[in-house]
Amino acid sequence: MRKYYPGTKIVDYLGIVQCNMCGKEMDVEHDEYEEFMLDNIHEFKVGFGYGSDLDGQSWKFDLCDKCLGKLVDSFIVPVDIDRWI
Repeated sequence: MRKYYPGTKIVDYLGIVQCNMCGKEMDVEHDEYEEFMLDNIHEFKVGFGYGSDLDGQSWKFDLCDKCLGKLVDSFIVPVDIDRWI
């Protein structure tokens, strides 16, 4: 979950990013390394289309590295891993 704070009339700014699974919060508002902190928490957006049991819904959530690892470990079929560094 991302909490935005009112900024100027044009743009709000990101203040806190919270993992939806464990609740861990990252205060990026006052951190000069905000872009690197956001590498440790991942935003997901999922939309469900026609015919889905969740038709018409759209989900948005954030998971920290640890919780994302737990979720992926629960998969029966493992994920494909590529190194992009």
